[in-house]
Amino acid sequence: MKNSEKLLTLISRRGWKVATLAEKADIKYTTLKSLIDRDLRNITVAQALSISQALDIKVSDFIQEAAPMTDENSYLNPPIGFKVKEAKSVYETTSNKRSLSILNYYGQISAGELTSINSIEKEDVIELPKSMLGKYADRLGAFMMRVNGDSMDKIIPNNSYVVCIPVEEHELHDNDIVIYSYNNESSMKRFSVRGDYVVFSPESNNPRYFDFAISKDTENEVEILAKVILYAVTLG
Repeated sequence: MKNSEKLLTLISRRGWKVATLAEKADIKYTTLKSLIDRDLRNITVAQALSISQALDIKVSDFIQEAAPMTDENSYLNPPIGFKVKEAKSVYETTSNKRSLSILNYYGQISAGELTSINSIEKEDVIELPKSMLGKYADRLGAFMMRVNGDSMDKIIPNNSYVVCIPVEEHELHDNDIVIYSYNNESSMKRFSVRGDYVVFSPESNNPRYFDFAISKDTENEVEILAKVILYAVTLG
């Protein structure tokens, strides 16, 4: 059965029409109709999540394959000499042998002020088509969180979803968006190394946020927990 046929069956079981789902998922009817006509090819993560939430089902219930997404990550000069959290001991993720990746969902990550890392707890598991994660599809430790705050809202608005991977030092580069901890508190910011400082920068429309710079002399107090590889935004 095609992806679109699965989705239409699920819609029908609810007693809905495509227009009903479009309204409840906050997707334009013409957009949803076009996606269905094309067997859900080129569906975005945000659209898939909105549909699954509206129907109270898993993404895998109506998508087994998806068109590849463009990986737009750009890497600059690698930083040196700071502490990177050992990822595999912190987050556990499995991936099946089909076309789905199973990610742990850890609730909210602050995109504002630093918040206690002890408040980050696993809440659920999320299934996403591997093709949405590109080269990271089988990456051990990939996980999802929901953004809480506006310090990165020029790029990632409040209440967006982010998919993250724990990183080794050689995988971390200037301009990566990372989740980091400092004095046992965590946040999400843009990472860079500037001379003798490690800098975590906001990208916000709110002028109250400033760069947070830490001297390399005290770098062991900072841990890079993961970097963001994908985010999903529900358009209003």
